[in-house]
Amino acid sequence: MSVINTNIQSKLNAKYNPEGSDLRRAQLNGIKLLEFIDRICTENNLKYWLDSGTLLGAMRHGGFIPWDDDIDISMPREDALKLKKIMGSKVFDGHIMLQSTETDDYYIHSSWITLRDLKTEYVVETNFNESKFRGLQIDIFMVDNKSPYVSRKFIALLNKYFVELPLLRFKSKILHRCSFVLFKLIDRHIVPLFRIFKRESDVYSRSIGCTWYKPEFKRDILFPLKTITFENHEFSCPNDSDKYLQIIYGDWMTVPDDKDIQTHNATFKFL
Repeated sequence: MSVINTNIQSKLNAKYNPEGSDLRRAQLNGIKLLEFIDRICTENNLKYWLDSGTLLGAMRHGGFIPWDDDIDISMPREDALKLKKIMGSKVFDGHIMLQSTETDDYYIHSSWITLRDLKTEYVVETNFNESKFRGLQIDIFMVDNKSPYVSRKFIALLNKYFVELPLLRFKSKILHRCSFVLFKLIDRHIVPLFRIFKRESDVYSRSIGCTWYKPEFKRDILFPLKTITFENHEFSCPNDSDKYLQIIYGDWMTVPDDKDIQTHNATFKFL
């Protein structure tokens, strides 16, 4: 499914991700990563779905948003934890591995894990550059039903102001080390404590630890999962992708003006 006019799509592709460009090469690499995660999930009966800009791209453009450079998917938290056990620290297909707090001492996310391509590098200018794996990626967000908003907000504020901001804004090695120590305290002790307050409901949200994501979804918007075409491949998507995107973006069908387009300002290396 794609709602955008073919001529408009062609012009956007020519402007942002023409064939042979580094961005298009990065996008094609991302499709291979997505095929890999789809295969692993299918073989192990794990649920996942395209999320955020990736789902928007599938619905509006039939593939990548022309200026986008990474892929977002979501998984129920219990399935994401199973995926971590299945993949561990092993390298698959000679170049794919899972980045998490277990495989990278400098990974600072409580609520998601990241699939990385070891044969590429995703370069973003930042004061924090100690992560062990920096290849092109799929971010895999964990979803719960449901952690109370106050719990998610409290942990998000802790991570934002005492971990992420010091790492991103300052170059002090001492401050960085303090932030990593605090993150491990939050991730290993405070987050599990707050999960005690988790209650069953028909409302799903990102797991405790995500600093910036607020949307919540009713069960029937998510399940049962369907499939959607993304770059001529079929992948899982929410049951009601239109409603899902409305909750996140409002009017998701309208292509933003050039001045409003935001990119990650990343460069790519292909090894």
